[in-house]
Amino acid sequence: MKYINTELLNRVTAEAKNSSRKRMNYNFHKNGEELLQRVLTPDILEFYSIF
Repeated sequence: MKYINTELLNRVTAEAKNSSRKRMNYNFHKNGEELLQRVLTPDILEFYSIF
């Protein structure tokens, strides 16, 4: 089981701030073939979306 915690949010947000598009996904699924795919997407405003 994967947990959304401050450490994960800070790490993915830092990656987003350093990316050219100012966003980064954290995939909870192992690969693109899984039926259920969930991602965490922080943007530079530090707003979090779970799809």
